[in-house]
Amino acid sequence: MFHNDSQMSKYFCTTCNASFSSKCNLTRHQKIHSGERPFSCSVCQKTFIRNEDVKKHMRIHTGEKQFSCDICQKAFTFKAHVKKHLRTHTGEKPFSCNICQRAFSDKSSMKRHKRTHSGLQPFSCDICQTLFTDKGNMARHKKNQHNRKPRPDSSKGKMPMKYNCTKCDQTFLIKYKFKQHLLKHTEKHTCSICKQTFTSIYNLTTHLEAHTGKKLFSCDVCQKSCTTKGQLERHKSIHRDKKYSCSTCQKAFTWKSSLDIRMRTHTGEKPFSCSVCHQKFTDRRNMKKHEATHSGTQVKRFSCVMCPKSFIQKADLVIHTRTHTGEKPFSCDICQKSFAQKSNLNTHKGSHSGEKLFSCSFCQKGLKSKKALLAHERKHRGEKPFSCYVCPKSFAQKRSLVKHVKIHGGGPSVTTQQNEIKSHQQQNTSNQCTEIEEKDSTNYTL
Repeated sequence: MFHNDSQMSKYFCTTCNASFSSKCNLTRHQKIHSGERPFSCSVCQKTFIRNEDVKKHMRIHTGEKQFSCDICQKAFTFKAHVKKHLRTHTGEKPFSCNICQRAFSDKSSMKRHKRTHSGLQPFSCDICQTLFTDKGNMARHKKNQHNRKPRPDSSKGKMPMKYNCTKCDQTFLIKYKFKQHLLKHTEKHTCSICKQTFTSIYNLTTHLEAHTGKKLFSCDVCQKSCTTKGQLERHKSIHRDKKYSCSTCQKAFTWKSSLDIRMRTHTGEKPFSCSVCHQKFTDRRNMKKHEATHSGTQVKRFSCVMCPKSFIQKADLVIHTRTHTGEKPFSCDICQKSFAQKSNLNTHKGSHSGEKLFSCSFCQKGLKSKKALLAHERKHRGEKPFSCYVCPKSFAQKRSLVKHVKIHGGGPSVTTQQNEIKSHQQQNTSNQCTEIEEKDSTNYTL
């Protein structure tokens, strides 16, 4: 027996004309218009329309996760979160932008993305009135720029939410700190090759594919193959329109966040600082990478097949291998001179234009290259990382050391000292170079 919609929907909302099959559902819906929320959480006083919503909400405080992924066993508080997570395995992206057709795995990400087209910035910092398209970006801004965490909305009578760990009875007010704490109680899965640990079997399995060299994910535009899905997504960004252009050097970017980082290299702004040594960085990713050098957690997983050297990042190994092969894939379109690294090509191009695009954060002096900027800023900081192996003298620049060692005559050769210098540089100054140099293929946000 078939029923049409008018037969099934007997009850109608007088405010918005929504229809319902039962009076109970209509009554519950009408509370949305009236603002009535009669049920409240006993821990954080958050209010709800239905009592069953309170019960679901309480799982956040208890830490209960009764739903798990069948593929990687990751546990979740709500069933809806499992459905959303499963799409990371299947690759399903059912929500697409009607302007640029970019696809997303969840509706909220699509809505955030669409604001980049409309220019809508509904979230405002209550300290400096800076506008944001996303609430999370506003919270990070307040923490980084004003050293403040978002406060609960006292005008609505909401109290700070508490997150209780059921394993050790610790309580947290900030959700991400609660999640970080839970990892201490989570079983670790260790890679047998490089000893890196993971919180799920799925992440470990994906990681192991990087060691085997298998490339299971391919780009549908240029057919380039990638080891992981994350690498593929980063690669795909190079095919998208680069609509954000730097007003100083005209370099274009796919993401506004990449442009913001680039602009800081010109202005000298470094809003992120290391919690251990207080060294400053233009973006959070490089700060985190630097902080790992203090903890000793970084592993040099990528080894050169031609010499005993090993590297933390694969990109560094690729650049190093070119010193053996002599490959120079980056050519100047003005004089056809070739370079092994793109950053060296960009530095070289400045010699043609005569522009001084890099500004010292101490005295605002303009310099033509990133390398010159680093050497110049060492003078302000009093750093002298290049030491003579014959006498105790140290220098701010390598060329000064090379010139100096000649006075010792029978001391270690310049070549020997240069090799030692390179090793020293990798440990102490690679983060500064990386921090100024932007890698388009890795700097992006969804």
